[in-house]
Amino acid sequence: MRTLLLIVVAVVISVNVKAQNSDITTKEKLDYFIKVTDTLRQNSKNAGMAIAIIYKNELIFKEVFGYRDVKKKLPVTDNTLFEIASLTKAFTGVIASKLEKQNKLNWDDKVVKYLPDFKLKDDYATQNATLKDLFTHNVGLAQHFYMIYGPHITKSELLERIPFLSFDGSFREKFLYNNFMYAVAGMVEEKVTNKTWHELMKDSIFSPLGMNHSFTKFDEFLNSEDMTTSYKNDGITVIPHHKTSDSNAPSGNTTTSTINDMAIWSKMLANSGNLDGKEFLTKEQFNYLTSPFVTRDPSSKVFYGIGWNIDAERNVIYHKGSSPGQRAILAFQPKDGYAIVILTNQESPLPFLLEFYAGKIFREDDFSRYLNYEKAVERIANAEEGKLETYTIEDKKVFKELKNLSGKYVHPAYGTVEIDMINKKQFSFKYYGFKGTIKHNKGLEFTAFVDHFMGKDKFNFKVLKGDGKKINSIEVHMPFSDPLNFVKN
Repeated sequence: MRTLLLIVVAVVISVNVKAQNSDITTKEKLDYFIKVTDTLRQNSKNAGMAIAIIYKNELIFKEVFGYRDVKKKLPVTDNTLFEIASLTKAFTGVIASKLEKQNKLNWDDKVVKYLPDFKLKDDYATQNATLKDLFTHNVGLAQHFYMIYGPHITKSELLERIPFLSFDGSFREKFLYNNFMYAVAGMVEEKVTNKTWHELMKDSIFSPLGMNHSFTKFDEFLNSEDMTTSYKNDGITVIPHHKTSDSNAPSGNTTTSTINDMAIWSKMLANSGNLDGKEFLTKEQFNYLTSPFVTRDPSSKVFYGIGWNIDAERNVIYHKGSSPGQRAILAFQPKDGYAIVILTNQESPLPFLLEFYAGKIFREDDFSRYLNYEKAVERIANAEEGKLETYTIEDKKVFKELKNLSGKYVHPAYGTVEIDMINKKQFSFKYYGFKGTIKHNKGLEFTAFVDHFMGKDKFNFKVLKGDGKKINSIEVHMPFSDPLNFVKN
């Protein structure tokens, strides 16, 4: 499901056109960027987009393109709400920074100091994980991406399930992106203030900055008359909005904003924590939040701070946001008084390419075109998913082994997998929104081919039997996790 996006990340970039001139005016740069944007939007079948650029500490460009609803021909406006997804992590980091300044917490405090019920699979990590570890993805917990789209759980239920989630390596061994640790960080913020994270977002950030059309509850987005419809890579196929657990909100699955509001946030970042002459973050706070605490990708010289990637090779600070049918990116460099934010309601890497081009144009006077990158984006726009295959099990001996396969299988963290017999040769597989049929591979090894609002996917699994030869569990291989043992209910 994420393969197409990874094509762009892995593509070998080739320079086809290059022009550098220190005498290029800001208007010429902007005109060229708009021309490139228009061309690439057409080639990528973009549904709708909003862009704001800060240059030399001033907002020089804010524009909207296309439709928030293609079928109804409803245009994107300055106050159209987009899902900003993981751009939220930097907001959660700022809340912590403000609480640290008020002496309500310390970055190096142990998590268990505030949340005694916090427990990881690794006891040493449980006792030693700090708030900074949570914010820098340095705990060691695997990503467990698919659990986000599994059971709807409360904050207390999330704490109960985390101990059953596998690590990838050991504590502080390497950078491991994990949304759930940001959810825990949000719980700490709530604990020390007796306020909800939603209230903290409004009181600490939205209201002081005048971001009056930004929301942290997904219902507020769904009830808005100016919300975006989400689309697949073709810019036409609608992806229904999926409301995930509110417990994970501090990591970014419920926050929505507008280009007007995100331009305000971006301008503050481009000005090192100041907005129109007023200090929002002290120099010390700003520097700490954007410090390269953990190495994310040594080959590309990319580090991670508090909710930010620090790219030493490109000399830019940035973060991406991805949710079903929506993409966002914000990049900035205070040295140049520069920032760009791009929001779109389409599953496309186009915003990431445009951010790359903008940095080249405005910060380096470089008008290069990277055609391999452009072609990869265009291929994704034209890629067809294909029809979901259905499978039957023809081997009578194997089918006999599966006579007790139907039923519900439960994992203490991931929740429930349901398997049902459709007919004498076919079984269905369901993990919440992931639904499909089962293909036999060999022995008692199978693959579930499933469809989901995010796209098509497959989960390999083994059927496990007990001493009485009855099926008692299945071992499911979901990405970003060790194999998961779902026990028959």
